[in-house]
Amino acid sequence: MNSLLQCVSSKKLLMPFCLLVCTIALSIPANAQEQPPKPIEVNITAVEARQQLNFGSIIPTDAGGTVTIDPNPGSSPHPSGVLCLGSSSSPALFEVHAIPGTLIIIDFIPPLELNLNGHPLTITDMKSSTGSPFITTTDPTEVYIGGTLTVGSILANPAGTYSGSIIVKFTQIQQ
Repeated sequence: MNSLLQCVSSKKLLMPFCLLVCTIALSIPANAQEQPPKPIEVNITAVEARQQLNFGSIIPTDAGGTVTIDPNPGSSPHPSGVLCLGSSSSPALFEVHAIPGTLIIIDFIPPLELNLNGHPLTITDMKSSTGSPFITTTDPTEVYIGGTLTVGSILANPAGTYSGSIIVKFTQIQQ
């Protein structure tokens, strides 16, 4: 008889004991997988033009020709079918301010030409020293830009100072 009484008493204590163990187990924090890191936002903060694209002084021939400026600092012009005078030619230079590791694409927006009183000179094969797209490695990143100027005959392109604006667009690509 004593053992039956002990069994009933043990059952009465078992329920509070189970509640106590469950409460303790549920209050212990579980270690789960960490939340993924939030993507950082990287922006091009500025693009500064430091030097203009300059093809120098050119003397066209009867047939015309081209002048190519490489996108490298200190490069000399490469004339074909025209004469280049002096050493005033230079690639354009831009400073791109962005956090290192930013992926950037370069676009050249048409029309790509210089003009003098309705006489156009066309610019083709625009290239940058970094290539496009490129990833910045420093802040700022120097980007040199060159191209090829197509010159017509002396009748099509009379002597004078040709000028114009070339739009270079730097766009950050989201990774």
